[in-house]
Amino acid sequence: MYWSPLVGQCLQTTPVNHLYSVLESAITVAAQSSKMYRTLSSSHILATLKLYCDENGLIVNTLKTKILACRASGRMSRKPYSFFYKGQKIEIVKSCMYLGIPFTTSTAGTMATDMAVKKAKIASNVVLNTLSKLKSDTWNSKIKIFNSMVKSTLTYQAHIWGLNQNLLDKLESAHLYFFKRLFSLPKCTPNYALRLELGLEHILVQVIKNACRWIIRVLKMPDSRLPKICLLRLCESQSYSEEKFNWLLRLRALLKPINEDSMLDNLSLSVWLNRTEIIVNKYKLYCRQLDANRYAQSSILQLTRTSLWPPARLLHICPHNLAKSKIQLRLACTLAFNISINRTIYRFKPDKICTQCHRFQEETVIHLLAECPCYERLRLKYLQQWIIDEDNYNLLTILEEDSLNSTKALFSFLTDVVKLRNNNSSPLNT
Repeated sequence: MYWSPLVGQCLQTTPVNHLYSVLESAITVAAQSSKMYRTLSSSHILATLKLYCDENGLIVNTLKTKILACRASGRMSRKPYSFFYKGQKIEIVKSCMYLGIPFTTSTAGTMATDMAVKKAKIASNVVLNTLSKLKSDTWNSKIKIFNSMVKSTLTYQAHIWGLNQNLLDKLESAHLYFFKRLFSLPKCTPNYALRLELGLEHILVQVIKNACRWIIRVLKMPDSRLPKICLLRLCESQSYSEEKFNWLLRLRALLKPINEDSMLDNLSLSVWLNRTEIIVNKYKLYCRQLDANRYAQSSILQLTRTSLWPPARLLHICPHNLAKSKIQLRLACTLAFNISINRTIYRFKPDKICTQCHRFQEETVIHLLAECPCYERLRLKYLQQWIIDEDNYNLLTILEEDSLNSTKALFSFLTDVVKLRNNNSSPLNT
């Protein structure tokens, strides 16, 4: 693989039929003999590049031109190889940056994923600081800023290098990192529960959408363009290629759960134009159903709600600081949960015994809201409207309500609760 900035006539407007035919013959020779590939093919391709650039008035910057030896497995020979372009040596590298994306010899996309995750987390911290300074309180504005600064960074060209479930899982974790920070949630908060609570799409949906749009863009190109030639060749080789080395096979594996993998049997522009929106909507429903199934069977959440629709309704009707504490209780897990009051985070350990009372009960959400006798006076003061029986367990219905009244009452109750237990807690300034 050769990376070379060209100065002169733009490649996008230059016919590539001649270049393609010569490169095809070189690749055919390389496929017949790996030994000939090492000794002949690379030099032949460099000679072809020289011929092509000379004919079209292009200049190769040899200082920025690199050779990246992509291979399926194994190590490269220690025998040094030297390649020259017009007498100047071309450097052989193990990785190369192109349009802000790192490519490696394995073409696995791991390095690109790690870089995207790192950049997205930096962008998340910048956005969180910006939101704090602007004191923006509307949910829609938060989502718009997130999409423009964080999500776009995370999914940049991910449809090219990220069609792998392990890589997509890493992207999803980085995707939800922003929202866990925004709501001061523990790292152990289940991703599926957070997506359902906030009405968030899985990052995979955006990657699939971008992949479909990219296919349409390539299919609109003239038949002489290299991207279209390569895409059609990938389509033809699906029957005998490995998924790891065929981009279309990777996409096929992702489309199979929604029964749309047959779309890749015939790359028809009209079909893709008509079906892309359908595919994206089907994937949204598919991912949401997966989350709903996991939520219903969850053993790590302390409580599960009977209805999660419409999602994020609470955030549209309540100020962020009020809604935040209720969402924290809704998403409380068996390992830990937090309560944020006045920019301070109070950490709770549900597997530890409550230090405020002498019942030797674990400090769970149920114990906090309904059982701990130390908070009985506060329940009568703030939550009496939701108390029906003497056991107080109906108080849990206050978490189900998406109303400003119930959210204010719960926030006032929690504010006084943390004041009582403040000496025994470990608050962290946010």
